Amino acid sequence: MSPRPEGVDPLVISGLRAREVFEVVDAEGVVEALQIAFQDGSSAVFTVWTDWSLLVDQRSDQSIPDYLWPGDEYTQRSVGFDIPEDGLEILSVTSTVDGVGTLMGADIAVDEHLVSVRSVGGELALSIQ
Repeated sequence: MSPRPEGVDPLVISGLRAREVFEVVDAEGVVEALQIAFQDGSSAVFTVWTDWSLLVDQRSDQSIPDYLWPGDEYTQRSVGFDIPEDGLEILSVTSTVDGVGTLMGADIAVDEHLVSVRSVGGELALSIQ
């Protein structure tokens, strides 16, 4: 496995404009990450790391990260939002931490949608409303 990326506070994506929201799925269709692609070509990837924490990886590109390996076994699958050409604004992000302050979840308001991503027992739990 690749080294753990630095990770960022999920609040850094507030105010950005999403051009696409993806599930990153493995060859069996299991969701391994949430990826939000932004208008400027960057993205944020939310995934569960080996310590069971939720990692938020801010990236300069919109490709599948190399720590999801082997890369040819992962694909991006749209969550089905109807996104206009000028994108959808990330209105707010609310973090959930455990008793020692480790990030375990995030609720992301994308226009009228609510995307919730959590680490639950070391697995990614994703809910989209």
